[in-house]
Amino acid sequence: MNMTATASKTTGDQPSVSSVPPQAAAHRKRPLNVCIASPDFIGLTRHCGTGVAYTALGQALAAAGHQVTCLFLGTKDPSAHAWEQWVEKYKRDGLTLIALPRLKASGLMAPPHLIKSYETYHWLKRNDRFDIIHFPDRQGPGYHTLTAKHHGLAFGRTTICVGLHSLSAWLKAVDPEYVNDLAEVDADFMERRTVALADAVVSPSQYLLNWISGQQWEMPGRCHVQQNILPHSARPAEPPAAPLLHEINELVYFGTLETRKGVALFCDALDAIPSAIAKKIRSVTFLGRESIVDGIPARTYVQKRAQRWPFPFQIITGHDANGTMDYLRQKNRLAVIPSLLENSPYTVLECLVAGIAFVASRVGGIPELIAPDDVGKVCFEPNAGALCAVLGAALTQGLRPARAGVDARANEQAWIALHENFFARPNEAERAAIQALSIDPTNAVALKVLARIHLKAGLHEAAEEACQLILKHDANDAEALQMIEEARLQEAKLAENLPEANSITPAPQALHYPEPSQTFAASLTAQFACP
Repeated sequence: MNMTATASKTTGDQPSVSSVPPQAAAHRKRPLNVCIASPDFIGLTRHCGTGVAYTALGQALAAAGHQVTCLFLGTKDPSAHAWEQWVEKYKRDGLTLIALPRLKASGLMAPPHLIKSYETYHWLKRNDRFDIIHFPDRQGPGYHTLTAKHHGLAFGRTTICVGLHSLSAWLKAVDPEYVNDLAEVDADFMERRTVALADAVVSPSQYLLNWISGQQWEMPGRCHVQQNILPHSARPAEPPAAPLLHEINELVYFGTLETRKGVALFCDALDAIPSAIAKKIRSVTFLGRESIVDGIPARTYVQKRAQRWPFPFQIITGHDANGTMDYLRQKNRLAVIPSLLENSPYTVLECLVAGIAFVASRVGGIPELIAPDDVGKVCFEPNAGALCAVLGAALTQGLRPARAGVDARANEQAWIALHENFFARPNEAERAAIQALSIDPTNAVALKVLARIHLKAGLHEAAEEACQLILKHDANDAEALQMIEEARLQEAKLAENLPEANSITPAPQALHYPEPSQTFAASLTAQFACP
């Protein structure tokens, strides 16, 4: 799926989504000044989808002529030389890489993610020059920044975007341990507030946007669906030729070796393959970083499961992204992606663009990445019987690589247009209105300007709220009353086009934490009191 969706704010219902095709970039007076604040970037942390997504986004924006600062929120390499090498590498890509400075404030007594959020806010407030700031969702690194903007303390001219990648509540759906400690309750609260206060939310899949809506999360007025950008280094120089039938004799589990990625499911399917078909398997490979499966180290788990297999197996963990793709491109290999829970995985996207034969679970946003005609050919329900059948068919009949649902180059251009046409600060009329309201919050002329802009953007609740402020001082203001009526009529028309409840992608149960802990609340007072 390649679209930009605008959703009206809602708490209990599916967001009202209207598709807006990406347009060519509007004529702009100057480059945008963009900050991407993330604990993950390529090279600075282990291979992580969020880090790949934000690094690729930064590279695309820089190549389009925009100024991009990558604010690294993770732990900096203790070696000054190693860090400087990455700074220079990012500089060659047109990016400014900055490590978030730590505050020397002994009064900050709170969980690490809460302190990190405050330190991020502190740095951004001192450098309040950005047109657009991007934050990931996980552990709420944008919480303090968005809270400050919500209360009018800073960032009045900045659009703050939150990307949906790996929400804690969503990940917990497949974790047998419900809540490990109190800090996870606070992190869940911060993530929810970060989404609610964002100027815009961007999800690489419609699936996850539906999920948070279905779990009663409060959502902002602008919600967009745009697939993650695939880095240029992961794209072949030439588009893959028309897919040919591949003979298969090696099955390659592709992904992190962990419970959520389906290691146990893959092993169950291998156990169930009939002996006549199993003879066609030359070897089985586990290709990816080792983690924990069902509570034990992945290597130990696989070794125990492999004792009954009639074919050899190997575990390969040392390849980088390029080495991994080179391995999968070799003849007769089938990549198997048996995930139990996914948003929009790069494993699938990389196989699609490289023309690699693969099969994948029909979960989350995976089907959205694949050409509709090919989904049924390569996707399977996440159970051992379905995967066994798909593997058996591939081993006996061969398999053609699936095609991508969206062209990688077109997707990159859509992201750039999204920034230049939707995220960039609005027109001069809105700038003037915001400035006037900062002086006099009851300025009726400025409130009417904002209400009209909100109506045009489809932000009906925001438009009505601005008009209600006018009516507090003049209950008979005809223009304000007319705009409220327009907003309600537009909202009613959108409601008529809402998808049926049973069309929303089923999702696992989320954690529900209505309030933060007392420790969390007390720590906020100390943090905002810090100079």
